[in-house]
Amino acid sequence: MNNTELKEFILTVKQTCRKTSYSPRGFLSPIRLLYRLLQQFDRKFRVNAWVISGDRSLKTSITTIFTGNKKNKNYLNNLLFNNLCSEVHIGKIWRWNSIKIVHKKPPGCSLRISEIHKNSRKLPGNKASFFIPCWVGGEADLSADISTIIHKKSLNSDLNKIKQGNIQFEITKEKSRFDNFYYTMYLPYVTRVHKNRVIPLSYETMKKNFKRCDLLMVKKDSEFIAGQLIIYNNDIPRLWFTGLKNGNTDYLKYHITGAMYYFAMTYLKQKGCKRVHFGLTRPFLNDGVFQYKKKRNLQITDSSKIGFLIQPLGKLTTVKEFFLKNPFIYLEKGKFYGAVFIDNDQLHSQEDYEKIYETYYIKGLSKLTMYLFGDNQKNMKEAIPPKLFGRMSLHSAETLFEK
Repeated sequence: MNNTELKEFILTVKQTCRKTSYSPRGFLSPIRLLYRLLQQFDRKFRVNAWVISGDRSLKTSITTIFTGNKKNKNYLNNLLFNNLCSEVHIGKIWRWNSIKIVHKKPPGCSLRISEIHKNSRKLPGNKASFFIPCWVGGEADLSADISTIIHKKSLNSDLNKIKQGNIQFEITKEKSRFDNFYYTMYLPYVTRVHKNRVIPLSYETMKKNFKRCDLLMVKKDSEFIAGQLIIYNNDIPRLWFTGLKNGNTDYLKYHITGAMYYFAMTYLKQKGCKRVHFGLTRPFLNDGVFQYKKKRNLQITDSSKIGFLIQPLGKLTTVKEFFLKNPFIYLEKGKFYGAVFIDNDQLHSQEDYEKIYETYYIKGLSKLTMYLFGDNQKNMKEAIPPKLFGRMSLHSAETLFEK
């Protein structure tokens, strides 16, 4: 257990003691305290481990060993295998030993993903690994004209859809409207979209924070069909949770997502807010939600403390496709970087570099790092456009697979 994990455990003990000390049945409090401590300890410091296999294509397959919680495992199953996979649960291990499980990996495993704290120590000499936060957050500047916040093409599309669909919004703080939002919009929507990966916020927790929120309700004609909670933290509003009526994704054809972003930014700008936080997003650069927010001039500013330490274990051919299809944001020495993996036959001119940069670079990244599969790395490196020097670098992907 490192210092960070020890501090987390001490904080957990203190919080549990405070909760238990107010027990109406004082003579049971020591037993309850012990029970809760054991629960908290197990939840925080012991993680499950699985071996997961699935066909990535007709030609290749990949076997992964994953340590962490079930929801993140389900998310990665969908990312890697589109949920077409088999898995074997191999038990629970201490969180601080999850990295070392690589030494005991089952035969055939070609990728290891460990859910760890960002301050946890990596294995000495473990160069072939990335720490990918489970979630990244970003902000947008509201002081400028809204046409500079939302890309012109996206803004025009939003405004046209709003006008054509007769979409309007209202701001409320009424408790009854909050209840309607939680039970008929938020909960059905996240359950339908995220399925077995969903981690819904409890009604009690959301209600407790509602006093710090505005509830933006979206209606088409006279029917309320969507909502969004805006929470205020340290004077920076955050687009917190959204929902669709009865979880019905058919409402998306009215461009409701774009309307909610536009309404929220217009409302907050009128209130005099200088910045807005767009909430948390998965850090994979091809993710649809991530790309949608990127068009809103997002700047990466923060991330979750827990993330995935990802490391290739096997031959290049077995994991190459995963890296090619899943560019991501990773943390290195407290800074955000983007990792994009490409075949050398994708790069023919400076325009190819510029297209990759435009597609994947987002403000807040220190650099976009490209990993090249194949030869001619030196010649390719010389082709990076001068205007992208310092923003983009090129490395050999093969070095990630050297033992």
